Amino acid sequence: MSASESPCSPLFSSPDADLELLSSDKVLFKVHRKNLKFHSDVFAAMFSAAHADREGAAPIELSEPSAVLELLFQYMYRQPQPALRAVPFTVCAQLAEAAQKYLVYSAMPILQQKMRDNIDQEPLEVLAFALRHDLAALANDAGRKSLGIPLKKAAAVMSAEAFIKWAIFYDEWHAEARTSLQKAIRGLKCNCGVYVTSGGPDVQEAMRLLRNPSLGYERRDAGYLRGTMLNGNVNYLDRQLNPPPPTASGILRGPERDALI
Repeated sequence: MSASESPCSPLFSSPDADLELLSSDKVLFKVHRKNLKFHSDVFAAMFSAAHADREGAAPIELSEPSAVLELLFQYMYRQPQPALRAVPFTVCAQLAEAAQKYLVYSAMPILQQKMRDNIDQEPLEVLAFALRHDLAALANDAGRKSLGIPLKKAAAVMSAEAFIKWAIFYDEWHAEARTSLQKAIRGLKCNCGVYVTSGGPDVQEAMRLLRNPSLGYERRDAGYLRGTMLNGNVNYLDRQLNPPPPTASGILRGPERDALI
């Protein structure tokens, strides 16, 4: 299909547009060069003086589909930002990538937050996105959320470099988890009351780990510990200790002990 035969975006078909862009699925976008230059460093560089006169030239082809570009360009006009609540995660993820790629600063914060909002449902995809763009806090949180995911599935989503970092983090976290859980089990078998009374760190660690579903390989020990605590102690521990989320040393190193970056 030639550009002249391509359907035009219903949102971006202004008759006074001075620039035509073509999506990967061959939808034409008629936009205003000044808007794209103002809101995007990449488009500003693209429309340098050397490329200023494009009258009559063929549309510039972009690698993003029309569903993504139609949302992205809305961040470059003086209008309400697009509502993303009903947009599928796959489209939001591509939109977040496009905002980072073209350096659309007006879109980047809200789309990074949108990725964070999906961290529980799509931890690997969020982690891969954060690693590509060096978003340390997001990568660290997504890495912790992905600890229960099989290595095979992680390898299918992440680049080789990112997977190596994640696998090291995964191994270190689970080694730490096993050690803490085993210490807590030994302590509870000997004298659970001593630990409960003193608020022992091993009990805090055990309570923290028992809340993490990634410890499937320790089902027998975790089951014993959970059963032991339920015999009069678990409610007290829940009220008094309020353990923090799981931690580890890992992928993307930072100042925190449990950082991935």
